[in-house]
Amino acid sequence: MPPEPDLGAISQATSEKRTAPPQVVKRFDPLPSDVGDDLDDDGATIVAKAAQPVTPRPLPKPPPPIPTAPPPIVRPKEAPAPAPLPSRRPIAPKPNLPLAAPSAGRPAPPTDPLEQLLQAIPRATKGPMLIVIICVVVGLLPLMFIAMAIGKGSGLFTMGIIVVLSLVGVVIARAWATSSRYYAAPDAAPSGVAIGRPFTWGVTAFAKQNVVIGTGKITIKCEEHAIRRAGNSTSHHKRVIYNEAHRLAGGRLAPGQQANLRVDLTLPPHAMPTYRGRHNRIKWTVEIEAPVEGFCTDIKEKAELTVDARVESTEETGAQHDRAVPVTWLRTATWASREQQSGQLDDLLANGDKGVAKASDGSVLVSVRASDGLTLPFGPVIPAGETRELQVTLATSEDIQCRGVLCWIGCRAHGRGTAEEIVVFREQMIHTGPLLAKQAVMVPIAITPPPVGPTTYQGQHVKLEWMLRLRVDMPLWVDRRLPIPFIVTPRYTEPSE
Repeated sequence: MPPEPDLGAISQATSEKRTAPPQVVKRFDPLPSDVGDDLDDDGATIVAKAAQPVTPRPLPKPPPPIPTAPPPIVRPKEAPAPAPLPSRRPIAPKPNLPLAAPSAGRPAPPTDPLEQLLQAIPRATKGPMLIVIICVVVGLLPLMFIAMAIGKGSGLFTMGIIVVLSLVGVVIARAWATSSRYYAAPDAAPSGVAIGRPFTWGVTAFAKQNVVIGTGKITIKCEEHAIRRAGNSTSHHKRVIYNEAHRLAGGRLAPGQQANLRVDLTLPPHAMPTYRGRHNRIKWTVEIEAPVEGFCTDIKEKAELTVDARVESTEETGAQHDRAVPVTWLRTATWASREQQSGQLDDLLANGDKGVAKASDGSVLVSVRASDGLTLPFGPVIPAGETRELQVTLATSEDIQCRGVLCWIGCRAHGRGTAEEIVVFREQMIHTGPLLAKQAVMVPIAITPPPVGPTTYQGQHVKLEWMLRLRVDMPLWVDRRLPIPFIVTPRYTEPSE
């Protein structure tokens, strides 16, 4: 009988077989045909070996960690601060203009819209629009005539008519926009303005819609004009002798409101009175300019002043020997360049009662002094509108057989313009018969210059010279002429309250 199997060994082998998987060996070399029954589907031979205990291989120890520096803390980059914006001046709202009372005695606007439109048309053609119109007309008219002369002017003529009508339409549109938004009523031209006395001039603005008026200015200006006519040619010389601008604050007007655009003006102490001659003039003007926002025209008005030969100022004083003569005007006004160069006017004014003006022509000597006024070496001083008596003395060193002596008194306006004269005392005989040696002839003459002047002036283009002109009437020979100048000043009056 075969020996009985050892059950313990079998159970131990079975447990080891479960723990260790069978070893599979794949052979790729050819096998004999008789062993084909022991192969599996893949051609591999399964060999069962006895189960042996398997000792697990210990795992390798991991390498010790290499000490490294802690990683840097990466922080997100901050966005750069935005560049500061350039500082801008805050835009302040337009202030309201000083309102005018409707019953302030100022000119009221016309109520007829057509009349307002007609009054706005001249203002719409001023400034750049006037320059454009003149350039277009001057440029198109010659081309139109040339084209019509060569027989090809139909197209150019039509184009010219279209351009002219377009300009007229723009002018009417601006005038309509102006008359529908606001109306500006200027004050009347100031007249009878005294030197040194304040006066007011300006414009009253009436708003029909919201109107914004910018910062403007009021300018007072004095100019001398000299016009020379020779045949068919005329030359005009102009020079500004005084110019002063006053700032005018702007603002906003609501519909139905009206505002005063005015300032107080004062003429300087050396101002020259107005003179309106035919060829020589001294002209004073005041002008206001204020821009208006929108398509409408700006406020532009101009008026001519009439400055009297009269001084009313608390800073002015009368001369010591003639209270009607303004001392400040005599010191500062341009009435004689010789006086400005001498620098002795104060002494002359202090001793003016002893002054004598002289003129000579060969053997004839003429001296003139004011018997009841002020006399300087340049001549007697007579305020405008005042009567002064002059003592005229004629003396000769030899006998002169003449018919007599004639006298003419007046003002001669000359310079770069055509000369003209203002006659106060027509030429007439003041002495009859010959002039004998060592026998002086004394003749009193009363002179009254016009109250409106003009006063004595020595400008660059215009010269106004008052003179007493003597003429010795010589028979069968050339007459002798002796001009003796005298000074006409504005008359000084006490300031009226």
